[in-house]
Amino acid sequence: MMRIAYLIQAHPPTISGAVHIAQQTAETMAQRGHQVLVFAASDRQNVTLTVLRLASIHNPKRVGQRFLFYPHYAVFIALREFQPEVLHAHEGAQMGLIGAKYAKRAQVPIAVTIHQLPGFVARYLPDLFKGWAEKLL
Repeated sequence: MMRIAYLIQAHPPTISGAVHIAQQTAETMAQRGHQVLVFAASDRQNVTLTVLRLASIHNPKRVGQRFLFYPHYAVFIALREFQPEVLHAHEGAQMGLIGAKYAKRAQVPIAVTIHQLPGFVARYLPDLFKGWAEKLL
């Protein structure tokens, strides 16, 4: 069995397609006997998964959703303690970059699933960075 870390911006009770897919994937892997740790902005603990709830604020652009502060330090400490054998990030921006940095240092594989189009991600940025960010993404 493996130790798998999932990194995502949100987790239930937030409702979105990305949240649903990430939750179902993590729960299925846990049911199959894998040790699973989820990193997300969340205000409720899931009964079947261990969710490391990270500091977040209400997302002003999406009702009922939260936005993570850059949780680099907290995620690195928890990943170091958990020692995952594989990482799965469900976004390419904040949590994906943190996961990629950890994966490179720890020499563990990482999978990144992008659930949003670049324009969706860029709309959270100041106008000065939107065009650049969309091209990068």
